[in-house]
Amino acid sequence: MLQEFHQLTLRGISPGLSAVPSSLRSLNSSRQSLHSVPTRSASRQESPSSAAALSSSVTQPISQSTYVDKRPSYPNHLSSISSQGPRRPRHSLFYMRDEMVTFNVEECLYRVHRHHLERDSEYFRRLFLSRSVEDGRADETAITLPGVLQHEFDCLLHFLYYRVYDTDAVSLNEWILLLGIATQLRFLKIRQYAIREISAQRSALSPVETIVLATTHDVPEWLAPAFADMSRRPHPLDDLEAEQLGAQITARIGRAREALRDETFRTFQRKRYGNRYAVPDSFDDEVVSRVVMEVFWPGAAPVEGP
Repeated sequence: MLQEFHQLTLRGISPGLSAVPSSLRSLNSSRQSLHSVPTRSASRQESPSSAAALSSSVTQPISQSTYVDKRPSYPNHLSSISSQGPRRPRHSLFYMRDEMVTFNVEECLYRVHRHHLERDSEYFRRLFLSRSVEDGRADETAITLPGVLQHEFDCLLHFLYYRVYDTDAVSLNEWILLLGIATQLRFLKIRQYAIREISAQRSALSPVETIVLATTHDVPEWLAPAFADMSRRPHPLDDLEAEQLGAQITARIGRAREALRDETFRTFQRKRYGNRYAVPDSFDDEVVSRVVMEVFWPGAAPVEGP
């Protein structure tokens, strides 16, 4: 049967559907049914009405004007703290105002942190209380510090900003400057540091320098050792030392030196001669004249006796 069909085809004869044998037509139809793929639209079954409504609601775009946000709303945490929360207490030591203040020291302007000065100095605490809030905020309203020298103020600020944790790097001359400015501006802690460090290095100072520092900056514990050094040293005070010490201290040092030598001489003579030694009632005039000339007119020609 198949051969007959192919022969008709090769001869150019297109047999009609009715001419094709029934068995061949059934075979051909079964092959078409096996190779044909059903389309999505043909295979989809109709959905129920509720499913159609749900599908349309998902696939249809949402209008911006009709959208309502149904998410739960939460209060702004930060704003509620700042506007409604209780006011927090400020720490008594570590709530610092980063406020700058301008000073005029010997016609030179300084702008430094107010906190360092106000914390450590009674002088500056009283100064700021006595001034208006505008004083020291600008160059035009700089606060003048009378009697303060620029190099001393430099030394103080340098210590507060850079050397307070490295006291070993501070020289003896800087400690002396710090002692002066700390005493003047009432930085009590810095004054104590300076006294301690200078006391440890007092051997590097002369007795006159020690006495001047002690009397100028009120350090009485330095006076007795320095007076003792001045009394026992071989040579007396010179004019410059007497000028630095002043008349009263110079006179007292002179009396101390004289009393010390007299007592030493008497003790030595008594040990040598016993009770037979007696202090002479008068001095040799020639010796007195020579001593007076050497002390009051050094380098002058000796005066001839009568």
